[in-house]
Amino acid sequence: MINDKYRLLTGQGFDAQWQSAVNNNDDVFVISVIGNSRVGKSLIVKAFSLENENSPTAAPPEVDDLLVSTTGNIGCYESRNMSEGTSKTLVLDYEGEDSGLPLMLRLRRHMHGSDKQNERRKFVKESFSKLAYILGNIVILVGKDELNNFSYVERCSKFAKRAAAGVKDCEHLPVLIIIQNMSMSQTKCNSDLLIARFLECHGNSMNMMELYTYFSDIFCFRLPITSNQTWDKVTGKFGSQIFQDNIDLLKTKIKEIYHQHVQQQRLITHMQWLFMMDSVLETVSDGGTVSLVILLA
Repeated sequence: MINDKYRLLTGQGFDAQWQSAVNNNDDVFVISVIGNSRVGKSLIVKAFSLENENSPTAAPPEVDDLLVSTTGNIGCYESRNMSEGTSKTLVLDYEGEDSGLPLMLRLRRHMHGSDKQNERRKFVKESFSKLAYILGNIVILVGKDELNNFSYVERCSKFAKRAAAGVKDCEHLPVLIIIQNMSMSQTKCNSDLLIARFLECHGNSMNMMELYTYFSDIFCFRLPITSNQTWDKVTGKFGSQIFQDNIDLLKTKIKEIYHQHVQQQRLITHMQWLFMMDSVLETVSDGGTVSLVILLA
């Protein structure tokens, strides 16, 4: 069904990125960061020490409720500190899937009939899932629940099914990184131990087994509350220092995945990626099927 109310359009940064891509032959490694509003996605993105920001994509800016979220639409950040040579990393910071509104305000607006807002939210939830999945080498899902909470696996599964619906010929699956943000834990992150515990808790669930049909690999990370200035006796550090240590471990893992994708020849040029994104925006807006083989031919 063609959507006649909302369209996915390129933003102000698209032309600047296109001009930059014309003048060089850089490959791009793309990270999609998703999650609900107010779970700290933008804080994590900024902690990557990204160099500049452009915004090549945008959702329909018709609803003024974007003020309740830290990030509206999709912000695109460029960096070379998580890749090497002529490659650069693009980090896409996606608007939260929920409204981010306080409960009573949501109820009040619902009673007064906020059909426009609800329609936009539904469109964003469906379309942004596809963009994150199609355009990213890595999908980072950020939440605040404990990793042993079943809701994490359920959310990942629902996201994957939404994202993969209407997508065919996906030769290379993205990597999924699950982050528990704002954790009360002050310990240094051990990704191998976290994924082992995650699989121990959820490995036998149908949702977990299905995840590996949508992603080439899955990793888990935990980040503490940055404002926590409690001194940890084991590490001898404060919460903000442990947060940065764990961010550095996350960046190390991202670099490992980057090198794997380089060896597998999975990177495309910046111009190819922009062309693909522009085509995907139109196809997803129209409710069509995205064929990656045709797009990259």
